[in-house]
Amino acid sequence: MDRKRRRGRWVLGLVGVGGLLGMGWRLFPREPSLLGRATVIANTAPWHEGERFRSDLGVHWLSESDILFCRFEGPNHEERVSYRRNVRTGRDEKLAAFTEARNDFATEVVDDQRVSPDGRWFVCSDRWGECLLAEVNGAHHYTYPSADSANYRSLLWMPDGHHWLEGYVNGGSASRLILHDTEHPQSSVSIPIRSEREQELFGSLEAAVSLQEGISIVAPDHDTGGLDVAPAGFDTPIVLTISWVSLDASARVRAEFRVNVPGQIGHYRLRVSPQGNRIAWQVTALREDVGRRWMHRYLPFVREHLYRRTQVWVSRSDGSGMREIGSIIEQPGEEKAGELFLQWLPGGRRLSFEYKEVLYTVPAD
Repeated sequence: MDRKRRRGRWVLGLVGVGGLLGMGWRLFPREPSLLGRATVIANTAPWHEGERFRSDLGVHWLSESDILFCRFEGPNHEERVSYRRNVRTGRDEKLAAFTEARNDFATEVVDDQRVSPDGRWFVCSDRWGECLLAEVNGAHHYTYPSADSANYRSLLWMPDGHHWLEGYVNGGSASRLILHDTEHPQSSVSIPIRSEREQELFGSLEAAVSLQEGISIVAPDHDTGGLDVAPAGFDTPIVLTISWVSLDASARVRAEFRVNVPGQIGHYRLRVSPQGNRIAWQVTALREDVGRRWMHRYLPFVREHLYRRTQVWVSRSDGSGMREIGSIIEQPGEEKAGELFLQWLPGGRRLSFEYKEVLYTVPAD
């Protein structure tokens, strides 16, 4: 009899554990792993050295298989040398003329730096000084004086690969645009921006989809300048206004969409695809481990803690069709993901990101 009772208790215990596991599976479902879907491209640790404020080039996709980057070489690792790498073969090509042009462009703080969609040109802006336009595989380069040294600048390429915009930013919004053309590098056109309501600013210009139209983002009362995340339990949606605006003095709004930032809200960044038809979102937040909190209530020795979750989402440019690509979950004591430096590859079908000094790509479909 005792043996039967013990066996019955074991069965009941197993059923109870199975039930708890099943309930836990429903309450805490597995999330798609960003790293599990990703492909390792390169170790980026030697590419991000140098002096103050990341004086490196960053990583730029010249094509679906080629990237632009730099290494800091020499006895004291002070010599910045630019390379082109084919990620399929692993072959590196030193870009001597480009290296010289970039190194002669003296700047301590870089506002923005971008490569043209066709991979031919590189632009870089000094925070309080000039802009540099340089051929990646050639010797031609040009500099442009600042039109407003009091404000930050952002640089945007148009899909045609030879027009680019120098945008002056005040309080997170564009106040002036200067249109440049690589086919006529000595000629530029200034576009003062004013909204239909006679306000000076209309939002942060995130993409130029043609000579006539761009995509502007307005996020009222939300600071996206740092990587601080919201505390646990912060669930108030952040609502953005995505506007398609005319790139002229009127800055006329042609279409407007209100979109909730996806995922559990914390800090976010976004990147518009080269074709202007999709948006990639990085959302990072601190969250409470609900399972540990529940267990701590009955088992005090189980410690409560917060974890950090970084999600990547993709949507259409109007915010519809929101879909999670994957997430990275970090426990206390782990290195923070921070900025993933999300980028679209030129074809608009894959994304790249950097995590713990490794460059990855992941399908965006």
